[in-house]
Amino acid sequence: MNILILGNGFDIAHKLPTKYTDFLAFAKKLLCVYTWHGNLREYIEQHIKTWNDGHEYLKEQLENIFARRKEQRIPTGELGCYDFIVNVDKKTDAFRNRLVNNIWFNYISEIYKDNLVRGENWIDFESEISFVIQALDRKFESLEDRFTLEQLKRDLNAGNSSSKLSKFCDCYRRAENEAIKKAQKDNPEKKIMNIGSGTLFSLRHLRDRLYDDLEHLILAFEFYLVEFVEKIHPKKLSFVDEIDPSHVITFNYTKTFERLYTCIYSPDSFLPHIARICHVHGECNGYPENENCEKSSREESDEKIVENAKESDQGNDREIDNDMVIGIDEYWETPEDQSKRTNFAIFKKFIQRIRKGNKIDYVDWAEEADSRYKNRRDDFSNVYIFGHSLDVTDKDILEKFLSTDATYIRIFAKDKASEGALISNLLMLIGREAIMRKSAAGKIRFYSIIKEEQDEQAHEGCEENEEHKGNKELEVQEDSGTIRR
Repeated sequence: MNILILGNGFDIAHKLPTKYTDFLAFAKKLLCVYTWHGNLREYIEQHIKTWNDGHEYLKEQLENIFARRKEQRIPTGELGCYDFIVNVDKKTDAFRNRLVNNIWFNYISEIYKDNLVRGENWIDFESEISFVIQALDRKFESLEDRFTLEQLKRDLNAGNSSSKLSKFCDCYRRAENEAIKKAQKDNPEKKIMNIGSGTLFSLRHLRDRLYDDLEHLILAFEFYLVEFVEKIHPKKLSFVDEIDPSHVITFNYTKTFERLYTCIYSPDSFLPHIARICHVHGECNGYPENENCEKSSREESDEKIVENAKESDQGNDREIDNDMVIGIDEYWETPEDQSKRTNFAIFKKFIQRIRKGNKIDYVDWAEEADSRYKNRRDDFSNVYIFGHSLDVTDKDILEKFLSTDATYIRIFAKDKASEGALISNLLMLIGREAIMRKSAAGKIRFYSIIKEEQDEQAHEGCEENEEHKGNKELEVQEDSGTIRR
């Protein structure tokens, strides 16, 4: 068996804008389409031309979205006052509605702007979610615990206005106030109190709102991937064909491998074979197109939340048809705490994978690799890892393939510094003894991915070649030889 394990670095190597920072930047510029009072030329000057590291295709699409927007100025009833209303289309409007008052989107955007996020990988994004969830879960024991926003700040020791938890509390306050404004606008006959210093919220209310916003963030990210990223046409990397994988375990939501490499031509055969693929964290499959998609379930729950904030904290039980997982790792250390402290278990990747019915084909593949080795000691399986950080958050999946004697491990690293980080993470995954044993048997090898400047010849009528002009191509180099295009 040739098993290829992919992380987001695989998409990045194909020049696809799949970092969370790409998504945040694109989303913020798209949201500006709905509030920008100037014309298209001014929008381009302010938001497109200044986006130095933005993908050219994304820039083009933002221009197209702005050009398609429909403006309305609706009188408010006051002399000379108007509401400025912008619509584009149902899908894009739904994207906007899912993010504009989303606690997680606003919180991550704010701390990233202030350079408080550790890195640009999705594991760093998830770490920030984990930071907040752990603070809440370790402080409060019951979902029925009630608090004001000021008490929440104090209980989380978030008195410093520059701290991340303080920024989170501020984002939460703004989200609740915006929900009240919307509810008041939709129900002008009802008198809805603004959030004051004495307004009480329960932990259950906060937990449900945070999970609902996370689901809507995931849906917005799916829209970004399906409608924009997956319409970019990347070039193949020749060494992926040379790996000749029979099984692919991908932690990516995109279908980059399926689009480029599903039919692999083995060097030993003129006939192609189809690699078996498992998306362990789900995949982007489309986006809701129902008539009410512009009104999110979060907004519906906001109205109920505002109405009942002081009386009964009602959560939103509506399920969203999406199997993409963005979550956190287990943080309770003892089995007893893990079984009892479950108030925020719904945020954990393992729980999400079960709830969303993600594929577990990899379990059978791991058992097959072990079975082959037991029946015939020279029947090893090759495990290639490309673009995955080997972070411990995916230990329950990775260790099945990395700790067994039935596999040879081949890890691609972009440079020596990355190789050191991967070795450190591998140590956390399978332990020193397993690493030493496999290394002594020659069952662990690293390949360095080297970038070289190459001129690309433009082909008339192929717009994507303009994107790639001057970009660096990839080649893989190993101490014992070189795999080149």
